[in-house]
Amino acid sequence: MKSRLSLYASGILIVLGMIVLLLARVSEGTKPYGTKVGATTASPQVLTQAQTRQTPASSVSNTSDVATQDTPSPDSSPNVRILDLTFINSLSGWAVGYKCPDPFSCNPITLMWRTTDGGVSWRALPAPQMGIGTTRHEINNIYFANSNDGWAFGPGFFSTHDGGLTWGNNSRGNETIGDLQAIGGKLWGLSSVCAFNCGPLTLVSSDDMGRTWSAAQPQPNIYRSAAGESLASLTVGAEHDMWILSDLGLEVTQPPNSSLLVTHDLGKTWKALPNPPCDSYVGGRLAELPNGRLWLLCPGQPAVGNQEKALYISYDGGMTWKEISNSDSNDPKGLQFGGYAGRLVVTSPDRAWIGGSGLMGTTDGGVKWDFPSGPEPSPGPSLDYGLPIFAVTFMDPAHGWFATGDAVYRTSDSGQTWQWVRLR
Repeated sequence: MKSRLSLYASGILIVLGMIVLLLARVSEGTKPYGTKVGATTASPQVLTQAQTRQTPASSVSNTSDVATQDTPSPDSSPNVRILDLTFINSLSGWAVGYKCPDPFSCNPITLMWRTTDGGVSWRALPAPQMGIGTTRHEINNIYFANSNDGWAFGPGFFSTHDGGLTWGNNSRGNETIGDLQAIGGKLWGLSSVCAFNCGPLTLVSSDDMGRTWSAAQPQPNIYRSAAGESLASLTVGAEHDMWILSDLGLEVTQPPNSSLLVTHDLGKTWKALPNPPCDSYVGGRLAELPNGRLWLLCPGQPAVGNQEKALYISYDGGMTWKEISNSDSNDPKGLQFGGYAGRLVVTSPDRAWIGGSGLMGTTDGGVKWDFPSGPEPSPGPSLDYGLPIFAVTFMDPAHGWFATGDAVYRTSDSGQTWQWVRLR
């Protein structure tokens, strides 16, 4: 009997020991990437980079033990996603994102940060909030024209004129702002009225950094569908150039399915160019280089983690286009069918970047594309740890940033090395 009781007792102790180990493992697994168990996690206000790790194709630095300050304990439910980045030079930039206190039932809390050292450290800023259960004032984008004047929008619209310390709500009913650009001493935007569906787009401009707005005159003829809807993007280029790329809508069943308008005199006159070669109602990505060369990324309809992609370049201001790379070519070094296409950023005639499901870069003018390698998902965030890359931006060919999940990556050598820091 004693032997049996001893076996029972031993079995109970073994089970209890396994439970303790399991709980320890779970507790360790809930620690942020790069944090040792028992180590102090960064405060949610200031983050700085610390540790470096080398990889064959690139160098990636990560943050494990970072500076703390007089802030209470770190957020115990991070669920942070960074949606957009904006920089006015190689040092000063802002980020916007959101936090879901409950990942299964999310009423998002908007978060904002600022850096003045090129992304080495970030400080939290007050952020405009939409209110529980609302979506009309949702914020997906941030844009600053200088160190003071900035805007958070998409579809809500908020402005700051003190670098992000305070924000004013400039939303007007169901009006939304889909894009913002500053050029020629003016702020330009694409405005639409959205109730159940978004109506036609109007080009608006402001002479006082967004304090007052008026419809641009003359008004460019932005395509609108039979239902009155528009989908377009605003791109600014060298000197006085602006471009409006719009989709022709589902009612146009034969390619091309996009239109392109251009002004070379800051909106005094607009010219319709031949329809560019995008053939899907998804939204092309347009970029202009200082030499006037245009790059156009045309995504296809997305399907189960895949999306067709084609890249074109125009050497004559959008009159004609040359296909450079296409995911249909099955070229293992070209654009790939797998993954979704995001933002296109072109930094030189040879170098460009595409966000989306991952980060792709080219160094030969768009013919070959590759994913920069990074660390494994643990102990730090990496380029392939399962979250989309919404924000990619470069100030010049050398200095660039992108965000995925709650991490911001930065480079100062054209993407040869990357350093990352987590924002909370």
